[in-house]
Amino acid sequence: MRKIILFLLCLCLLIPTLIACRDEETADYPPVERTAEEARVVMKVGGYDVYYDQYRMLYLQFKNVYGNDDAKIKAAVEAELRSFYALFTLAEKKGISVFGETMNNAVVSGIKLLIEGDAFSSGYGSYENYLKTIRENGMTDATVRLQLRADAVRADLLQKYIDSGELSVDTEALTAFLQSDHCVRVQYIYVDRSAFYYNGQFDEEAYEAVVDAAEAKLDVVTDDNFIWQMTQYAPTMNSAVDTYISLYQFDAPYTEIGNAAFALSLGGTDILAYENLGRIYFIRRATPEALSEQNRDAVTDACRTHLLGEKIKNEAAILSVTTTEVYNSINLDSVKAP
Repeated sequence: MRKIILFLLCLCLLIPTLIACRDEETADYPPVERTAEEARVVMKVGGYDVYYDQYRMLYLQFKNVYGNDDAKIKAAVEAELRSFYALFTLAEKKGISVFGETMNNAVVSGIKLLIEGDAFSSGYGSYENYLKTIRENGMTDATVRLQLRADAVRADLLQKYIDSGELSVDTEALTAFLQSDHCVRVQYIYVDRSAFYYNGQFDEEAYEAVVDAAEAKLDVVTDDNFIWQMTQYAPTMNSAVDTYISLYQFDAPYTEIGNAAFALSLGGTDILAYENLGRIYFIRRATPEALSEQNRDAVTDACRTHLLGEKIKNEAAILSVTTTEVYNSINLDSVKAP
C-alpha cells in the first residue's frame, strides 16, 4: 500500500518572504506560554535548553517509527535535536542573531500565514482552529514558532554561505554531485487544494474526484513523460516540476519527497498528502550523466543544500549534550500527547 504522509506545516518555501516582512496585525495571534510541565528543561544541546514540549513532540513522532523501543526513540530524538541546534550554533558563528528582531519578525509573519493563508493556501482559518489542530498533532504554539524560526535561520545561513563563497561549486563539483548517491532526480505534480474553493466554499467532492483519479493513474503511469501523462489526465493539476534533490533537504515539501525518493527504485512513485494544501504525486527518474543548461540551476541548488547539510552534520557531531532529571523520567508510559 502506498504511504500517505500528512503535513501540517509547509512554510519553508515562503521563508525568504517571511524574513523580509513584518505585519503588526499578527499581534492578534499572541504566543501561547508553555505549561509548567512543558517548560521543564529536558536537556541542553550545545548552548540551548531543550524544553519538554519539543522533546515530547519528537518522541511521539519517532515512536511511530520505532514502536515501543525506548532506546531507539531516544537516540533518534537526540540526533534530531543535535542537528536542530547545530543549525543555530552555525548561524550564531556567522553573525546571525537567532533570537534577534529579524528572526522574530519572520516568526510573526509565519504564524500569520499559517492561520490566514495566502494565494497558495487557505491556512487554518482562525487562531482557535490553529491551536486546536497543532495540539491534536502533538505540537504546541511554542514548538511551531521554534520551527518557523529554524526555517528562517536556515534560509539566512544558506545565503550567507553562498555570499561568502563558502558554498561555491564549479562544473566539476556539480557533475560529481549529480552522479553521486547524494542526488536524486524527481518529477512531481502538485494538486492545489485552494483551487477548489468557489465563492469561499471548498468543493470537497470535486477535490476528492481529482485526487482519486490521479492516484489511480499513478498506479499505471510509466516512467516516460510522467508529467505529460498526469496533467493530461487531470487538467486541474498545476506546478509540474522536474528537479533534483539532495540527501540533505530542509524545505518542505522537498524533505519528505527526498526521503521517499531515495527509498524508491528508478521509476517508483509515491504520494504526499498535505492536510491544508493539497497532494503531490511524484516519480523518481534517472539522473543524467552530465550537466546541461536545463538542469544546472536545480543541480546547483541541490548541491549547495547538500553542502550545508554536511556542515550541520559535522557541527552536530561535536555539540555537547547534558541531560536533566526530567530526561531520566521520560519513557514510553510517561510521554503522552498534549
